[in-house]
Amino acid sequence: MSYERYRCPACQQQAIILDGDPFVCQNRTCAADALARQEPREVITREELMRPHAIVYYLALGTRVKIGTTTDLPGRMQAIPHEELLAFEFGSYPIERERHQRFAHARVVGEWFDRADPELTAWIVTLREGIEDPADVMRSASRAVKRRLLAAEAA
Repeated sequence: MSYERYRCPACQQQAIILDGDPFVCQNRTCAADALARQEPREVITREELMRPHAIVYYLALGTRVKIGTTTDLPGRMQAIPHEELLAFEFGSYPIERERHQRFAHARVVGEWFDRADPELTAWIVTLREGIEDPADVMRSASRAVKRRLLAAEAA
């Protein structure tokens, strides 16, 4: 799946287009749709879209830990059964793939790993050392993402 960013030349409204669909301005008073479809658009991948604020998360459920990535941690946590958010780190798919490879020996199924694995446990402890409030990992993650987004906007 690919995403494209596009700004309507008539009203300057920005939009994201999925998989090369034609741009249709969402501004009802804008009549520049035909012109907009003629202009070149920047194609970006899903990974590039996620990169600035994506995190790799470590969710615990019983004897397992899920290692995944998201740009919407609260939404993901509602969708995935878990008992605790153990840790997080900034990164997107490349970091997630690297962690999956690193802990492949502890893989139970899919993105779920054995929580008792000493190497995985040590990594989570290392990540938790950098967390602002280890008692409230979710709040710390939200604050860290906000700081990163504000820094990116300022740059």
